[in-house]
Amino acid sequence: TTVLGVNIEYASCHTGSLPVSINFQCWAARKATVRIYNDEKVEYL
Repeated sequence: TTVLGVNIEYASCHTGSLPVSINFQCWAARKATVRIYNDEKVEYL
């Protein structure tokens, strides 16, 4: 999945009226650990 942008706005509101976003995949599939080295090597743990 590619992220094209992240926009965060902060405001007080009631829990029932919180904005809804689009979620791709499930929670378990979105969690990962990555180690990025100075030589641009990427290791998925």
